Amino acid sequence: MDLANQSTFPLGKATEGENSACFTVSCSSAVTAQVVDAASGSVLAKREISPKLLAESKDFKLNFICDGDVQAELKISSADKADVTGVTLVPFLKELTWPVKQQLPSFNSPEKTLDYLDVTDFSRDEKLMVSCLKGLVNRVKPRIHTCEGNLHDATTWPKNIGLTLNEVTDPFALIEKYKDAVNGLIIIDSEQEATVNLATSAAAVKNALAVSAELADKLTAQFGFPVLEDYRGKFKDMFEVYNYLYDRYLPEMNHRILASLDPQAGGCLREYTVAVKAAVVWFDPRKV
Repeated sequence: MDLANQSTFPLGKATEGENSACFTVSCSSAVTAQVVDAASGSVLAKREISPKLLAESKDFKLNFICDGDVQAELKISSADKADVTGVTLVPFLKELTWPVKQQLPSFNSPEKTLDYLDVTDFSRDEKLMVSCLKGLVNRVKPRIHTCEGNLHDATTWPKNIGLTLNEVTDPFALIEKYKDAVNGLIIIDSEQEATVNLATSAAAVKNALAVSAELADKLTAQFGFPVLEDYRGKFKDMFEVYNYLYDRYLPEMNHRILASLDPQAGGCLREYTVAVKAAVVWFDPRKV
């Protein structure tokens, strides 16, 4: 492709750790976005944006990691003229502390009283919904604790560190309390189980809840949440699902953690992946 149209936009000083270059772009052809170290010219991150993605969205991010402070630039290249606006640089996961040499991020200190919900007997879809809410809320400050039928008493460790628990039995009551953390809903396709992982990943980026169509109807009626994405009938197989995740969301997600979770598991580590904005995949060799 002849990328005849090229533009450079200063981003300013990117600090040590992971940063996000944010921009809005409109173009009739594919766009290549690169974040470059202005001093050395080295490419810190690169993203290819297809015309199909440009038809779905105009707002994009490109995450990159710096070992130290650098002056960064955003370079946009395309065959046709691209209209680029709103170029800004923001820290990735500003709610967490995560030095480059630290394996996992540090969360803020938890609330002294945690809302506690036992989801052991919940359906997969209900656990998925609660996991997304828990990840969004706890990203800022751990305030929700859940039990998924653990072999040990799930109330032990909070009590051992001096925390108290406020037991909640209705997940919708928990959503009511923390609804300001939710921007909308991502609807999974029950016929394509890989969309559970795609929806989890998208929910982390969009601050949303990944839900079934049935739960979406209830949540929309009770809270007025908009549907941000609906995956029903959109993909023919798991490869299309994960290709979409790779193209649409991976450049905007955590580049230090990748999670592998069976879509049948609505909980497990799913809330953690939402909190740290880590992509979730699952390739079962028995089904590939």
